[in-house]
Amino acid sequence: DLSKQNSVKLENIVFDWFLMHPLFVDDDGLSLESKIKHMKKLIKFSSITGFQNIIFPILEENNINSPQKFKKCVKIFKDCILDDLTEFNIQIHFETSLTSKIEKKLLNELNHDKLKICFDMGNSASYGYDPENSINDIAEFLGSVHIKDRLLNGTTVPLGNGNASFDIVFSLLNQIKYNGNYILQTARSQNGQHTQVLKEYYKFTKKFLQ
Repeated sequence: DLSKQNSVKLENIVFDWFLMHPLFVDDDGLSLESKIKHMKKLIKFSSITGFQNIIFPILEENNINSPQKFKKCVKIFKDCILDDLTEFNIQIHFETSLTSKIEKKLLNELNHDKLKICFDMGNSASYGYDPENSINDIAEFLGSVHIKDRLLNGTTVPLGNGNASFDIVFSLLNQIKYNGNYILQTARSQNGQHTQVLKEYYKFTKKFLQ
């Protein structure tokens, strides 16, 4: 109702609940069965509400940084999740801390047209990944882009103050003819001036898109 009243389209929803209750960890007090049940409920109601894409984090505590976790991720999605994406006509975009080659391996193993990658340019810069290799590796799977700036091995900072190479990233996205969503997932205002900061970030981003 609020989206209609304010003419704000519902496109992406982020499932950060799984950073607090990791799907690939068994010792957080919740059973795998209950987490899968919660995931399926969220998928259903996200679709009913009108969202088109789910950003699912595979990072921090919800990482798959071992062969065992990688296999567990593939099994959970194949056995329990993928059919729901088809039924409710909604995509999942994985936002990960993995290298682009492992992201590509994951998408190839899951082999489903409702699965994509969300490229977070700030996170990628913080991990020290080369943007050219990253974007070229996942080009065929790229579903959405988070606009963010972070310091190398550090935190999120205002756009232009970190290690994200905006000229290079936007040039590469243009080369692969990316035409999906750009999402401002930027540093918040330190003094509560969030609307003004977002306007500044919008201007900053628009010059690259033009």
